[in-house]
Amino acid sequence: MQSEELLFDASDGTCKTYNDLFKRINNDTYYYEIWRYPSFYDFLVNLIKALLNDRVITLIDKDLSSEELVNLGYSTKFEIKHELKQYDNKIVDKRTIIDKILNSRSLITFFTSGTTGIPKKIVHTLSTLTRMVRVGENYKNNVWAIAYNPTHMAGMQVILQALANGNRMVYLFEASNDQIKRSITERGITHISATPTFYRLILSDNTSYPVVKRITLGGEKSDAKLHKLLAISFPNSKINNIYASTELGSLFVSYGENFVVPISIASKVKVKENELLIHSSLLSWHYDDEWYPTGDIVEVIIKKSLTFKFKHRKNEMINVGGYKVNPNEVEEVIRDFPEVREVRIFGKPNSVLGNVLCADIVLNSQKQIEIKEIFKKLKNVLQEYKIPRIIKFIDKIEVTRTGKLSRK
Repeated sequence: MQSEELLFDASDGTCKTYNDLFKRINNDTYYYEIWRYPSFYDFLVNLIKALLNDRVITLIDKDLSSEELVNLGYSTKFEIKHELKQYDNKIVDKRTIIDKILNSRSLITFFTSGTTGIPKKIVHTLSTLTRMVRVGENYKNNVWAIAYNPTHMAGMQVILQALANGNRMVYLFEASNDQIKRSITERGITHISATPTFYRLILSDNTSYPVVKRITLGGEKSDAKLHKLLAISFPNSKINNIYASTELGSLFVSYGENFVVPISIASKVKVKENELLIHSSLLSWHYDDEWYPTGDIVEVIIKKSLTFKFKHRKNEMINVGGYKVNPNEVEEVIRDFPEVREVRIFGKPNSVLGNVLCADIVLNSQKQIEIKEIFKKLKNVLQEYKIPRIIKFIDKIEVTRTGKLSRK
C-alpha cells in the first residue's frame, strides 16, 4: 500500500510518507523520554510513539550546549530510553493515529526560552496544548509549514494542529530563506504560523504566494508595515495574531493589533499596572498565587469587553542613562525607512549609562542609505535617549532558538 506524504523537510529535501511512519511505529519497541534528536522526522516519530502510548516526554533543543544541559539539571549523558509494548493490531491508517493522539494522556515538558536567565520547566497536558486546535472536514486538506522550533510550545501546537487533521507538514525551521520561499510554492503550503521576524526575513522581494490561505503571527510584537507587506505577498491569506506562551499555551487571537478576551475566560484575565495577568486556573502547572503575571505590558483599548494591544515584554526594556527604552518602539521607527528590511535594537553594557543603545540593520537589496542619514532621520522622530549610538549594517539578523529577535 502506498501512503500519501506526511512530511517534506525543506532543509535537506527529504520526503517521508505515512507508510514510513507506520513501519517505524509498528517495528520500534522503544521511545526516548529525553533525547537530543538528529532530525525533525526522528523527533516527530518519537513524539507520536510517546503520545500513542500515553507516555511522558521532555523536549530538549538539539543544539543545547553541555553547559546549558548541566544548568538545566542534566548530565551530558542525558538520554533516557524506554521499552514500549508491541501493538496487537498494527497501525496502518491515519485515523487510528489521530484518535489516539487526541485522547492521549501524555504529559509534555517544555523549557521556556530563558532569555532572562535559566529556562523554567513547564509541564503541559494534551488538553492545554490542543486548546485552540481545530478539527474537521474543513481542515483536512491543509498543508502546514513548521516554521517554529519543534521543541518549543509554538512549534508543538502547529504540529498537533497538523496531526489532528492528518495534514501534510513541511519543515522550514532549519531551512535557508531560498529553500523556504521555494518550498512554499512547490509543496503547496496553505498555512504558516511563525514569528514576525521569520516573515520579515523572507519578504525581501516582490514574490507573491497565492497558494497560502492563512498567515499567523506570534511570539513577538508585529506592526502595521509588516501586515501591509504580508497582504501583498500572501494575497489570498487571512492574517491573524496569536497570543501564547510556554507557561499558558494559546489564549487569544486577533485579526489586527487588538486582542479581544473571549467571554468564556473574561473573568480569568485582567490588567494591573499595565501588565496582563492570567488566573492560575488556566495554567496546566501549579502556581502558588491566584493570578499569574505574564510579564507582558499592554495598552487597554476597551475596558468592558477587555480589548488590549501588546506593547512589549516587561524584561525587554533597556536602561539607558536612567531612562527606560522600549526596543520595539525604536525598531518600528527604523523599519519605516524604505531602505530597511529588518532591524534589531539591543543594549551594550556600559559602566556610565548602564547600556549603550545599538542597532543592527539589514538593508533591502538594491537600496542604500548612509548611517549618518539614519541618525539625521531619527533625530526628527525620537527623543535623544532613544536614538541608537552604534549602528551597524549586517547581512543577517541574530535570532534566538525560538526564531525571535535576540536582544543580547
